[in-house]
Amino acid sequence: MEPKETALATWAWMWTYRLQAGNVDLVRLKSSADDLIGASASPAEWLLDTAVARSHSDALASLGQCTGSPDPVAGLHLLVAEWRFVLESDPSAAEHIARVLYSISMDIEELPVEAANEMACFSDALELARTGIFGNYDEQVSALLDFLRRWS
Repeated sequence: MEPKETALATWAWMWTYRLQAGNVDLVRLKSSADDLIGASASPAEWLLDTAVARSHSDALASLGQCTGSPDPVAGLHLLVAEWRFVLESDPSAAEHIARVLYSISMDIEELPVEAANEMACFSDALELARTGIFGNYDEQVSALLDFLRRWS
């Protein structure tokens, strides 16, 4: 696969998880898609569909049509850097970010086992702490933030 195809597939992969995490809006995605379309002599149909998506679900469906192979580890580093800033400014985003990290940990085989295991645990740990069953919620948010700092 050509590096350009991998980069485009990584772009689609990252935007899929950005939308799932809820920390971006559709306008930003469409603007980014427009930039890629402008730089391409023959943009892929899924990219054109992404640029005109009317809803998050339309955008996710379009992004899902990308056939390339992303570099999810490189994409993860970029995503967690964004999510670190989100979490630092809005601690209430912790559980949502943790759920998306869980999903990523199940999707990426290339992740180091330690990272995947840690990512998979945040969602449950936060929920248990929030409900008072086990642990301290603020400590769990801090642990998530520490992970995001290490990976960004």
